Order: sequence, then C-alpha cells, then structure tokens
Amino acid sequence: MEYCKQYYPSTLTRAINTAKIAKSDLNIPIQHIEEFNELPFGDCEAIGTKRGQKAIS
Repeated sequence: MEYCKQYYPSTLTRAINTAKIAKSDLNIPIQHIEEFNELPFGDCEAIGTKRGQKAIS
C-alpha cells in the first residue's frame, strides 16, 4: 500500500473518484473487478478499486 501511495497516488485517487461518480451521478452499481496480473501498477489499481468501493459503500 505504501508503495502505491508513493509511486501511483493518482491511481488510488482516480479509482475512488470513479467509484463515487458511478454511484452518485450515474447510479451504477459498483462491481468487483479482477486484480490485474501486471505488477506493480495492477496491484495499485486493484487496491484503489477496493478502497473506492469501501468509500462509497
């Protein structure tokens, strides 16, 4: 997680913001996406998505 914050802060922010917009503005249910196989970006994206889901649930 610290690695993601240090090297991919925009990934976490973007995922959380996208989740909020999808739920509030478009009324689209947030669904779990599979974690990417690429590292490290994929893990950071997956973590960001999970945090986004938690933020809007």
